[in-house]
Amino acid sequence: LQVASEPIDLTSASDRELQHYLGQEVRMQGQFSLRGKIGPFILVGGRPIYLVSNGSFSWGPRYESMEGRDVRVVGTLRFAHYQERSQEALPVPRPPDHFYFEAETAKIELIK
Repeated sequence: LQVASEPIDLTSASDRELQHYLGQEVRMQGQFSLRGKIGPFILVGGRPIYLVSNGSFSWGPRYESMEGRDVRVVGTLRFAHYQERSQEALPVPRPPDHFYFEAETAKIELIK
């Protein structure tokens, strides 16, 4: 009988350590904000870990009430990498590479 273990807590992990857990269910704690450059995020160790919605996910009043508060997120850790533009192309702003959780499947809860 396999007992489901608690997802590993990566709140204090470095970016290098986080790379080892891509595609795995993990747990992180941080301050929640709906006001990120790319979308909602939690601030973990001074960097944003985004909550990316790939559909019709609604960031309604439940999430608005979490603004600036400490939350725990459990979900599958992902990483978005954006290619540098070639030298010939016109300079175009690109989003920064970032770690994220998929909003539709992540569990987000306030820390009491």
